[in-house]
Amino acid sequence: MLHALSLLHDDVMDGDETRRGRPAAWRVFGPDAAEATVRSLTPHALELVFPATPGPAEGREDRPGDLRELRASARAAGLLSEALVRLAQGQALDLALEEESCPDVAATLHVHADKTGSMFACACALGAAPDAAGDLASFGEHLGTAFQIVDDVLGVWGEPAVTGEPVGADLTARKKSHPVAVALTAAAMRAAPAVTRRLRELYALPGPWTPAQAGEVRRLLDRSGARAVSEAAARARERMALDALARVCPPTEEAGEDLRDLAAFAIERAY
Repeated sequence: MLHALSLLHDDVMDGDETRRGRPAAWRVFGPDAAEATVRSLTPHALELVFPATPGPAEGREDRPGDLRELRASARAAGLLSEALVRLAQGQALDLALEEESCPDVAATLHVHADKTGSMFACACALGAAPDAAGDLASFGEHLGTAFQIVDDVLGVWGEPAVTGEPVGADLTARKKSHPVAVALTAAAMRAAPAVTRRLRELYALPGPWTPAQAGEVRRLLDRSGARAVSEAAARARERMALDALARVCPPTEEAGEDLRDLAAFAIERAY
């Protein structure tokens, strides 16, 4: 539910009109209805994790495990609260970066860690034993960041059958995604100054691009080498995730097989 509300809210704030191959909820029901759903989903999600239980006055006897349950609930509440705060911070920074002419690549990664990494980290840590929660949260955060970098690559070069969105959806929307940030940076300027200079000129233009300008941006991004840089960054985050997982679940154990399969899917869905 928290993931769903984040997508509903994200589509409204970014003005994205398609989600999973269909019109986004705000396009069908209106932005007010989508935002009302976001507000309603939050308490429903929390209720699933913290279901109401009768107290002693309602006939429940105290049990020896009550204190352990209370501690577990407090820990879960902290994890969920942190994830929701980071999600909001990440969305705010994401919108702020859209106003930057040359967004910093590190700031883009910060957005990905807060908006997606925090959700993955929370999901991995909620069900973990306390002594394994830290490493599993690290696994989730690195994997979530890698997942979002790959999502950025798909937003420029992905096929609609994979993304559920039109070809080059992020490019058309002029989103300052990871490969775009890479192509606009000073490092790219040193490697391919003419390409970077022209990209900066196009991204500085007001209003939507013409079809010819959008095509030129796509060709320049192809020439910039940004895709390879972004894919390498995703692979690096995947390795960091698997290293964290190995600390609590060695490859010889079967318990982490599903998580390793999930990590492989998060990266390889672009190919």
